[in-house]
Amino acid sequence: MVNDMPESNNAAPALAIDLAVSALDMVPLGIVKVDAEGVFTYANAALLQMAGVDHWIGYRISDFFRGKDLEQVMDAISSRFELKTGSEYSVHLTRKNGSSMLISITGFPETDASGQVIGALGIVRDLTIDRASRRMFEIVQQETDCKTLLGDLAKEIQKLVPFDMMAVIVLNKAETHLRSFFTYTVDGVEPKREYRWWRIPRSVRPLLQSRETLVINGMLEWYQQDPERREMLEDGAVKAFLAEGYVSALSYPIVQNKKRVATVGLYRKQQRADWQFTDKEEQVIKSLPLSDAISLTIRHETENNLQFVIDLIKKIVSAYESANEVARSIVDKIFKQYEWGYVSIFQVYPKEIRLVAQCARETKMEARPDHSIPIEDSVLGYVHRTGESVNIPDLTNSAEFGAMHKNRPEMSTRSKLCVPIGEKRRWIINIEDEHTDAF
Repeated sequence: MVNDMPESNNAAPALAIDLAVSALDMVPLGIVKVDAEGVFTYANAALLQMAGVDHWIGYRISDFFRGKDLEQVMDAISSRFELKTGSEYSVHLTRKNGSSMLISITGFPETDASGQVIGALGIVRDLTIDRASRRMFEIVQQETDCKTLLGDLAKEIQKLVPFDMMAVIVLNKAETHLRSFFTYTVDGVEPKREYRWWRIPRSVRPLLQSRETLVINGMLEWYQQDPERREMLEDGAVKAFLAEGYVSALSYPIVQNKKRVATVGLYRKQQRADWQFTDKEEQVIKSLPLSDAISLTIRHETENNLQFVIDLIKKIVSAYESANEVARSIVDKIFKQYEWGYVSIFQVYPKEIRLVAQCARETKMEARPDHSIPIEDSVLGYVHRTGESVNIPDLTNSAEFGAMHKNRPEMSTRSKLCVPIGEKRRWIINIEDEHTDAF
């Protein structure tokens, strides 16, 4: 019930509000009442959750604030009683478990029918998400290196929604494959993957086309619940992921032009006490400017790729007097841009194909400088004869090219990409990787 209280000649207009306690417990903002000494006389459910306690009886302001924050809150309470004024300010609340939370307090004096101040009323808002959002925008605006940018974003998200691993996964335009664009693990151990691009099973594509957040608590059970998803348990990538101990996932879609282009996935392992993601954590993720931040990061990557092409052209032009120098420039730029395991260029001769330039992830993976390949019965020879590019996702399972490729002792190749250069196909770019579906 709300009504205007009668005014006396000396009293300011007042508004009396009569609300049921159960109604206040449904308000998402914290509401608290204290007396002049800072002793709690009421706190709603949202405030108790912020403070990390299950009741308000017997608590006082000094239980939840320290140092200058405590001084600021008590000064504000004093002004309610002495000056009968309201104000808004930000302080750090110390939760029962010792963690700190930035909050905003809007305070008012509470008066009785005669206008006498009998307490102080505070409306409390959690500023953690606001601060995290501002920090995320700062990171995106200040950092251009994609990996550093995403690493900083992951650390901010970890403060709000703890996880064991965060991954940014991008989809190709046809929505048939996905790849891990970025991975961050709390323990610093990168997950082992046999693939770079993962072919998306048809049963999962509708989920990836959805624009809804997906929470899975109990991943093995989730796969077993659906006949089509159950078949995925035989997939090597899914097996490896579950074997690493991950049991829950929170998947947030990144949408551009009404179409999902990427996914931010948070994952937890079984050994965590809080291994299940909650509705509140889902709402926190939805409240963050993740879509804007990740979209800008993808844009950075696109701009980097464009700059790579421009720089590559400049390198080629500046090295026009030497074909070998051009080859070395191309290999060096491609290797640094895409971080594949091995990048090389070969020149075709009448009876063999000779190595001209190479870059490898490790020096020991490089071939001998005089390395050559037979022009017959080889993948590069096939590319030279046909003029067709060849993309082999897994040499061990390739009936056509598996026998042609001869692994060097230095490197065990799983994926291979060969592209002829020029009308006469005298040069061939050869790229190899230890992962399947690398290209």
